[in-house]
Parts: sequence; C-alpha cells; structure tokens
Amino acid sequence: MAQVVTLNGKRYTGCRHRELDTLPLVRGAEGKYEVQQAVRGASGVGGERDVVCYVYAKPRPGCVAVAEVCDAEGDGWILPSCEDSQGTVFLKEYYSPGRRDHAVVAAPHGEGDLLMFLGDTKHQYHYLHLICGLERAKQPGTVPLYRMWHGGFMDTRLASEGPSAEKALTYHYRRVRVEGYVFLQHIPHTRPLRSFHHSGRKDSAVAVTDEQQQALIADGFVEIGTEGYVYA
Repeated sequence: MAQVVTLNGKRYTGCRHRELDTLPLVRGAEGKYEVQQAVRGASGVGGERDVVCYVYAKPRPGCVAVAEVCDAEGDGWILPSCEDSQGTVFLKEYYSPGRRDHAVVAAPHGEGDLLMFLGDTKHQYHYLHLICGLERAKQPGTVPLYRMWHGGFMDTRLASEGPSAEKALTYHYRRVRVEGYVFLQHIPHTRPLRSFHHSGRKDSAVAVTDEQQQALIADGFVEIGTEGYVYA
C-alpha cells in the first residue's frame, strides 16, 4: 500500500509496507535519514531509528533520488506526490496462477473485488506490484476510469470514458463504478496507462512501465489502447 510522507516540506509517495524491490527509509534520533540497504529490524535498534516508509531500490519512471530530497545516506528512489493521501487512488495488480487471470484493483477498498467479482478468496491471487496512482476526484483535464465486468468471461477490466468504455460495452462488459480519474494529456510525473487483452484466456490487464508491457506481450497479450495518463 502506498504512503504519502513529507520530506523537507514537500510530499512524496513511498510504500507503507515492505514490497518487492523496496528498502526502508529510516530516521535516526538526530533526525538524519538513511536508506538501509538491508533490513535490520522493523523500527530500528532500541527504538532509535524509525521507518518513515519504504522506497524503491532502483530508479523508476517519475521518481527522484532520496538523497536529493532529504540528504539521506544510501541509494533509493521515491515518487513526488502531487496530491495528499486523500486525493490519490492507487492501483495494484494481482495474479491467480490457477485462473491464469490478472486483476487490477484500487487499494485499499477495491481489494474486496477479488472476492466480490471473481468469486475467489484473496490469498489465491498473488500480489505483483503497484501499477500507478489516479486522481480520486474530478480535476480539469481528466475523465473517469471505469471498472467494467463481463460475467460470461469472469473478467474485470479498466476503461476510460469515451471510445474505450464504449467499445467495452459493445463486447457486453458493464460499468461497475468509477475507480478514479485519468488525465487526457501528459503532465509532469505521469505516464500512459495502456490496456492489454488476451483473447484466448479472456483476460484483461494494464501496464505503465516498459517491463510490464514486455511481460504481458511475452505472455500472449495484445495492446488494445491507452486509457489516459497516470502518476507512475
């Protein structure tokens, strides 16, 4: 789950819990920050060091070096946050090996979809990664991003208002709710949210990074469009 923190008077988005390829950003008794290259305890030795959040171990699109933000020791990267924690919805991707099915849900409230829409328990879907952040409320230059559902395919997909959602409706998907809002044009710290579909498995997925796109294509997915621009 993402966590918004304030460093030197500015907001940044890190991870609340330890995730793959993250490292703890800790603060010592004198207020000095350090990115620990190995976890040495959840909250430090003797309570002297507090974990502020978890930051990325490798550079990611839109991220900045933690050392440039708060003069921290050690290498780590964090995402500048344009909104506070009440203004951003975070999309997380899960995968079920048994179903060979991807599920992208809005955290934390949308994680119940793994049970509600897919008729499965959450532990059977394994967490893969954080996809992106969405605007929670309508902003200038944004359109709704809908969660859509196909009961016959047992497939949930994301589609932005306009041609993407209209095309999904022609394939008998139905709108479930608005997950958040995506930008129609690129703004700083955003990347395109691309939709993919696997016709054989009737499975939908989304990708932001090049690595995510390449993994889906290698698995037989075909890109079907861009939903908009998101924080990533």
